[in-house]
Amino acid sequence: MRRVFNVVIPRSRFVDDVPLVCRVVTSAIFLSHDIRRDVTLRFVMPDAGLSVSFLSSRLRHVHVDEQSFAGLHRRIVRAMWEVESEGGARHPHSGISVERIAGNVEEQFGGSFLVSSDGELLADVLRRLGEVREISLVFSAGFQVRVPRRVRVSVERKNLDVLIVIANIEIDNYLGA
Repeated sequence: MRRVFNVVIPRSRFVDDVPLVCRVVTSAIFLSHDIRRDVTLRFVMPDAGLSVSFLSSRLRHVHVDEQSFAGLHRRIVRAMWEVESEGGARHPHSGISVERIAGNVEEQFGGSFLVSSDGELLADVLRRLGEVREISLVFSAGFQVRVPRRVRVSVERKNLDVLIVIANIEIDNYLGA
């Protein structure tokens, strides 16, 4: 099952909060010994009209420690500036793309579930959906997002990166059952 994690985040927070971005990338894509090859992680920045996508199936030579990731993050931010000023798309690293968002932000999440404290449990949603090829979750990190379907990953309030880890575990448990 393909996993699409959409993180809606202000541009300034994506640019300035490198530790958060690093933790989110690590939580979504990396296992203790390898890379999850079935994940697409998208940082969507409505205030800038940009998205940064990490395609785990194409990622190569990405180190998960914060200091190593900082250099890659600088290249991503540079690519964001280029896309904002010149348009088009940029690929600052294999498996990573920066591009403009087409249309309304909510239109990007048509078949997605918003991770919320008042949604149906993710495990129940997965069982109800049955054999699906893809699950798309939207995590909000500072923006109000309207997505009609909601899902709950945790009963308690958790950090963004922890919610992504829990979602990955729930999906792994479902696939292993």
